[in-house]
Amino acid sequence: MSKILVIDDVEDNAEVISILLLDEGHQVSTIHDPLLIWETIANLLPDLIIMDIHLLDVDGREVCKEINNNPKSKHIKVILMSASLNVFDPNKNEICADGFIPKPFDINDIVEQVNNLLQID
Repeated sequence: MSKILVIDDVEDNAEVISILLLDEGHQVSTIHDPLLIWETIANLLPDLIIMDIHLLDVDGREVCKEINNNPKSKHIKVILMSASLNVFDPNKNEICADGFIPKPFDINDIVEQVNNLLQID
């Protein structure tokens, strides 16, 4: 069972993703307040984070870079989400995420990306 942290300031989005991943057998935690990100990561030690790019006063892309630059968290896989499809150019490798989910999200896409990143058949 993998530990997954879902970070989205829209509680309904986080809840849908949480239910979906719980049904897949994962342990899922959610937070809606971006000020709790680092405390939650330190306490939970997740295997994967699914995070919205546009959080209140916080840019998920920057948090992703910080996760990858921190020796204590750089092993954590990160999937970013956004309703804006022009938030980055995936061909330029300008973000550090391991995956991207466009909103509105497709349930099958979430499961497929999570399973691929966590190497689950």
